[in-house]
Amino acid sequence: MDIRPRNQRSMAALMDDLVDEVLLRIPPDEPASLRAALVCKRWRSIVTEPGFSRRFRQFHGTPRLLGVLCHRTSYPDFNDGHDFDPSPTTHFVPTSSLSFRPTHASHYRWRHGDVRHGRVLLYGVPWRVDYHMNSIVVWDPITDDWGPFLVIFMGISYHEIFTYVYSSESNVWSERISSERRYRWTFAEQLPAALVGNSVYFLVHMNKGIVRFDLNLKQISAISLPCTLLNQRIMLMAMEDRKRLGYATVSESKTFIWEVYCDLGDYSRLGPNRVIDLGKLMPASALEQTPVVNGFIDGLSRVLFIWTVDGFFTVDMKSEHVREISKCCAFDKVIPYFSFYTPESFSSQ
Repeated sequence: MDIRPRNQRSMAALMDDLVDEVLLRIPPDEPASLRAALVCKRWRSIVTEPGFSRRFRQFHGTPRLLGVLCHRTSYPDFNDGHDFDPSPTTHFVPTSSLSFRPTHASHYRWRHGDVRHGRVLLYGVPWRVDYHMNSIVVWDPITDDWGPFLVIFMGISYHEIFTYVYSSESNVWSERISSERRYRWTFAEQLPAALVGNSVYFLVHMNKGIVRFDLNLKQISAISLPCTLLNQRIMLMAMEDRKRLGYATVSESKTFIWEVYCDLGDYSRLGPNRVIDLGKLMPASALEQTPVVNGFIDGLSRVLFIWTVDGFFTVDMKSEHVREISKCCAFDKVIPYFSFYTPESFSSQ
């Protein structure tokens, strides 16, 4: 029981509110200041309270790039008595100046499929029949745990396009949701999907089309893309209003942002939206080969993640500010990992 006079309790509560407001305004790039707050027992109780992390995310809006997820094939020592195993391993490679390192930075025989809301979708790569067969894991590199989530599995068979939806809260997969396959599509690209409004969009192999799954109506529809996009590397993304679908691609030294107009039936048309001249923003050595758009972060800042022969760069779509963030260009399928390294994370390490 607090036996202090009421005016003293009110003053203490007011001071806590003021400290809370000050700590909220510490930039995510300066975690040392938040670490310092943990020294004081009273301040520690403020910054480690779960509600603080929620307000911290809301206040700063755009999460920070903490690292990249890369694939690399494992080649064990042939003299160690084990069979050759070309299974890929997902690695987390830090790119931030923060002292963040995941507890488990490598996941042997797992591939990463997508990253959203600070969580990574991993799927097992079967090497033997009983190992990781048809397994999917959702991993939070910061907490090594997960909260409520949905997983949407989309596949293409000979006759149909189908989806299943998994809910962590009910711990069950939905019934099969399917639509007749109208095009000669084979399978989806193993690239991150785009969330636009209440729909998730998947890119079909060789950019032949886009599959849309409406989360509210639980319906599947298909969009045919022009043959001029075959074999280009494109990244699906939400346009600036978060209500329209678009994609980014690079041709020579320019990044093109296109909007996809979806009408009824199988009709679709494309319109250019923006061009970013990388030749004016990046060193010439990085453009000796055509860059590739590897990822996209949609927050208060809209940032493209681009591979070059010199390494990986981020491009702020509003300011066109470019920053080199990693040299790990020898890896396969690199996806950026954006999240907040928040105060309760500090206290748990």
